[in-house]
Amino acid sequence: MMKKLNFLPLFFLILSFAIQAQEINNHPKLLAALEAQNSLKLESSRELFNSLIRLDDVSKKDKCIALRKLSIQDWKFYKNYELAKKRLVEAIQIGDYISESYVVLNRIENEAKNYSKALTAAEKSLESATSAADSTYATYLYSKTILREASSFILQKKQLDLVKLQKASTLLQKILSKNPTHVNAAEVLLGVSLLLKDGKLALKSWLAYYRFANANAAYTYLKEPAKVLLLELPMWNSNTINFQRTKAIIVALGNSRFYNFAKLVALTENKSLQSKIKTDEEIQDIMHYANYLQELKDSTNEYYRIATIEKDEDKITQNRAAFISTFRATNNRLMKKLSIFEKNTSEYSVREFREKLRTHFGTVQIIASTSSSTTLGLVMGHIVNERTETIKQYNHESDFTFTEIDMMTSNGYSSWFWEDRGAGGFAVENGFLRVKQLFKSLPINAWQRITDPVKREKIEKEIAEKLFSNSTDEKTIFSGLSQKLEMDALNDLYNDLKSQGYQDIQLQLKFIEVYESYRDRATMFAHEGRHSLDKKVLKNKYRNLGATVIEYRGRLSQIVFSKEPRLELSNMINGVNTSPTGLSNKMIVDVAKEWILKNHSKIKNFDATQTPISQLYKLTNAQIIACYKAVDPFYIDSKK
Repeated sequence: MMKKLNFLPLFFLILSFAIQAQEINNHPKLLAALEAQNSLKLESSRELFNSLIRLDDVSKKDKCIALRKLSIQDWKFYKNYELAKKRLVEAIQIGDYISESYVVLNRIENEAKNYSKALTAAEKSLESATSAADSTYATYLYSKTILREASSFILQKKQLDLVKLQKASTLLQKILSKNPTHVNAAEVLLGVSLLLKDGKLALKSWLAYYRFANANAAYTYLKEPAKVLLLELPMWNSNTINFQRTKAIIVALGNSRFYNFAKLVALTENKSLQSKIKTDEEIQDIMHYANYLQELKDSTNEYYRIATIEKDEDKITQNRAAFISTFRATNNRLMKKLSIFEKNTSEYSVREFREKLRTHFGTVQIIASTSSSTTLGLVMGHIVNERTETIKQYNHESDFTFTEIDMMTSNGYSSWFWEDRGAGGFAVENGFLRVKQLFKSLPINAWQRITDPVKREKIEKEIAEKLFSNSTDEKTIFSGLSQKLEMDALNDLYNDLKSQGYQDIQLQLKFIEVYESYRDRATMFAHEGRHSLDKKVLKNKYRNLGATVIEYRGRLSQIVFSKEPRLELSNMINGVNTSPTGLSNKMIVDVAKEWILKNHSKIKNFDATQTPISQLYKLTNAQIIACYKAVDPFYIDSKK
């Protein structure tokens, strides 16, 4: 039996996948509904979305946004397939951003395991795409659906459709030839290549997923599996009947955290090798673990779903207790199956269990509530990179362990609820857990916003409508200001790299490399490093600060110690709401308001007829840093 679970609150960094585009004429109910959703208030957001779609004085864009949001809610929270599809049909008939409506339909059909319908939805999304980025995304979804269908066939012991898989391979290779840093496409191509037994392409896909130039560039943590895959995959194909090579590939895939792909390779290997696979403890451990991950993911997501829609307090408590019980039972079943646990041992502590999983599978597993929600959740992923650095801010310093986790089983309740926002990582003792999947798409999305003519024109139009139209509505101003700060920063980065001689693919690769470096240093080592320093300096007083102030202090360092503070400030301005993190963002905005009022004479081209905060983008990076450094308690103390 496992001993009592320890629950702990986690403070974490929230990242948005993309800024929700809003125009100056967005209906107030849409803005209120989106804010309610960002504050984890499902019923309030649904009431507002439903109220909006029944009004006559609503733009096509607003109505379609509301219908898509409701469709996702209908399916995700209430499992109402028919209603979800009905909403999408209406949105498609209205005709605004049809490609995105088909994206949502693809998602619902995939999750309902209607793969043929999901493929059709992806095709329709591609047909109606109006930008290169949307076309790429629809193509990726089409290929991902083929892989999902093939995976389901394997589990059902059905014959694979190799023609479909080859088509997916061709499409994904085209995406990566234009966007070599598209890690989502690389991940799907890895799965497809393994099912096609194309070892050479599988190796290229594996390297592309991690953005390694070659196997020697792999993180120290992944050096060994990288060496094995480099040696074995080029010689692995449909004619290979070599158990040791197959085993080496399966184990290396597992050791690089692709447990599900390792399992699929084992299940699809030549019949002549199946008897050896079934009796090999190391391979069977990987397969048992892959099954465990899926089982845990399904039960956790169902717990989240009920926790969101249940109103009765007693049933909420029962649901929580059932989740904990199921979690324990699932862990106990795994212990009985894995060879790494002694069969005659009757009891393991939670610590011992987690330490064994961490050692053998790179597992990080935490049961916790977070600073954004009191709903208990599971944070579980797999280590792919780990290093220690010394963080120095003002007169304080501390060693800081940076642990990057990927292949998430769950990223906590809030991330599951939001989807387009989530925990980029979690502060832990003397370090930080960074969630890789939250950062996968950020750099490529930034590149597309600055280089895709359709997306760029749309964003610039929205900025003009929201920021330069004398609006006095703060939500509208903040939305436009957030986009303006980000686009100015991305433009400067792009132009600077071009002036250095970078062009074409090399320009894209360098842009993404520098962008990732900017965000990593700010969000991880500056922001989360500050939490580590605060804990060390304040000791028992740290918790007394409260979640909002703790996050505010992290944000101060995130801005001040960033090489491009506009990127960090942009995300915060767009995240003002009533949650603790939203309130910490409000504190950041309030600091800017006060600084601008006191220093408007120092701001180039300041316009006294315009709302002061709307001109925040006119501040230089040096002024932004000075603004936030001046109010930082650590900085103030350092000057005494």
